[in-house]
Amino acid sequence: MTIQKLDFKPGIHRESTAYAEQGSWYDCDKVRFRSGKPEKIGGWVKATTAAYKGITRVLMNWTLLPTNNNKDCLAIGTHKKFYIEESGVFYDITPIRYTDPAQLNAVTSGSAAGFVHTYTTGAAHGAAVGDYVTLSGIANVDGICTSAYTNPFTTTAIGSGIVNVNTTTAHYALVGQTVTFSGTTGFAGIPAGDFNTALVIQEVTSSTSFVVSVATTATSVANGGGSVTAVFLDRLNREFEVLSIPTTTSFTFQTDTPCTAGATAGGGAACVAKFQISIGFAINITGGGWGTGTWSRQTWSSALTSSISAIAMRIWSVDNYGEDLIFCTRDGALYYWDATNGFATRGVLVSSLGGASAVPTQTSIVRVTDDRHVLSIGTQDRGSTVFDPLLIRWCDQEDAANWTPAITNTSGSQRIPLGSYVVAALTARQETLIWTDRSLHSLQFTGPPYTFSLQTLAENTSIAGPNASVNINNVTYWMGDNRFWYYSGRVQNLPCSVQRYVFDDINLQQLAQVYATTNDGFTEVTWFYCSAASDTVDRYVTYHYEDKLWTIGTMARSAMLQCSGRNGDVYATDGGYPTDNGTLYIHEVGYDDGSTNPPTGITAYVESADFDVASGDKIMFADRVIPDLTFSRSTVDDPSVSVTVTAKKFPGQATQSTDARVVSKSITATVDQYTNNVWARLRGRSMRIKVSSDALGVCWLVGNIRINVRLDGRQ
Repeated sequence: MTIQKLDFKPGIHRESTAYAEQGSWYDCDKVRFRSGKPEKIGGWVKATTAAYKGITRVLMNWTLLPTNNNKDCLAIGTHKKFYIEESGVFYDITPIRYTDPAQLNAVTSGSAAGFVHTYTTGAAHGAAVGDYVTLSGIANVDGICTSAYTNPFTTTAIGSGIVNVNTTTAHYALVGQTVTFSGTTGFAGIPAGDFNTALVIQEVTSSTSFVVSVATTATSVANGGGSVTAVFLDRLNREFEVLSIPTTTSFTFQTDTPCTAGATAGGGAACVAKFQISIGFAINITGGGWGTGTWSRQTWSSALTSSISAIAMRIWSVDNYGEDLIFCTRDGALYYWDATNGFATRGVLVSSLGGASAVPTQTSIVRVTDDRHVLSIGTQDRGSTVFDPLLIRWCDQEDAANWTPAITNTSGSQRIPLGSYVVAALTARQETLIWTDRSLHSLQFTGPPYTFSLQTLAENTSIAGPNASVNINNVTYWMGDNRFWYYSGRVQNLPCSVQRYVFDDINLQQLAQVYATTNDGFTEVTWFYCSAASDTVDRYVTYHYEDKLWTIGTMARSAMLQCSGRNGDVYATDGGYPTDNGTLYIHEVGYDDGSTNPPTGITAYVESADFDVASGDKIMFADRVIPDLTFSRSTVDDPSVSVTVTAKKFPGQATQSTDARVVSKSITATVDQYTNNVWARLRGRSMRIKVSSDALGVCWLVGNIRINVRLDGRQ
């Protein structure tokens, strides 16, 4: 018998057949290589229990100034909204597109006991189904805001004014909202007047209970209040999603509680509706006929109205201008968020800022340079309404609102000479890299008189989408539409040992969803993408730039970012469509899937290509596998993996669990830290080995597994 050591080349190699790649690892999921050996990756946990609306298409990390307590923030742009996340709270700063002025009795309740109602505006509102509108100034309409309770109050302690309110049915109230009680009978030393007033909700303890604070402290712990009427005006004065568009001056929306009689107009004389900028498409949509896009985006039985044949999904670009933000949707207006105004304020048009001059009204991509110029990449020329997808304009240095060139400022423009339109732009060291559909260019600050110089770096190169590039250690990596590239002074093809695997099974219509990220703790660059059968991100490919090797895997992450301002932690997003359950995760925390409660195990594996036993020309018999694994990073006391060894006589032979004899075609055994041998009865010319796990708290690294073999006959 001969003990044969299995020493595979690091990385995944799939450019040929499983037999031709012998001596290599051939497949894996959620595995990276450490010192050339495969190891399970880290897990993830939810960064916050709060959820947001829409699929994330951009993430950016920046820090506010000391005057704002150096708060570390994440900008999150989804296909529906734009948020800032800080300390686990999502602040909605989506700009307002149109404000309908105060109207009289603008709300008409729906059918009796119904939840869907109509709002009538004073002018055409321009909203579409799925857009968001915030209503304010509305009085109670047809009982929508009213609830009746019996003895809902419970005092909490003698000498305390904190009172629990038990509603028996869902109250739909939030912390900070106001509820007005009437009809209450005083008790526990608290007079009725303390209850029969407007009270702010201090805490929501459940869907049927919340906490308020009254002026007088209780003399006993008791329950009471009698027959109480509560009015929650925030049931109407809040944000709603537009359900339908009956006319150009009306829309319908749905409340959490029903009306009473139905068909009743009301709301008072100060009803105001503020419409946020319209939502975008969740994925790339092609075509313009009936049925294109989401349901009810156009009128019944009509074609999608568009001047282009490929409707791009909602993509944001964002950059920080000091502690402030400048952002835009692709081919949309420029918006500005001023940090000094706080998280409760929304972004506003740059053109609305003081001293604004010739601000672009349409921008494909916005970037801010180190020298404090705002770049509008893909825009309209000054004084023109014609969109030029290759034109670059920039504002005056240190003045994001002034875009009019003058002898006294540095604003100006240049046009990219190659390509049809701009796809992506990335701020790198001392330059801004700009990709068109067929070329790459470098924009560098040169100072007066031209301010910037534009240099063509490469022709006949491509980039998959707006977020498909990253820069790490002064090297830029990106995914093209059929290969990988890098730029470190000159543009070069990036050799890839899984190139066919990626590009033979990728959804070309959804290349715009490709998202690139880095993890410098493991010297990794990762691209998330859609496989051919999926319209949403479900796979990733990772390049380990220090060891120049590749790994692959499955994971649904629409965006990921390593945050320098958060100790280098890796944040990622998932969800957000079709339900508004967008989730923010922190990766490389533990070794489990924290998207569930309680956490679940992560399925991870690495599998070799077929390898010859001995020289590969004779039938060999294997009776023992000697594992070599370490579980040192595991968080459970008894970690283990499954080790599967499969034997074949011919490369094209299908594997089986057993044959009719006592000799097996495949064996699977549980291996833990105390396992010395795995006994087997395997016969074949070649074999393959797989290490996998799916249990909680397990982390493993594979060393050099050995297998005991001897010459055998055909039977």
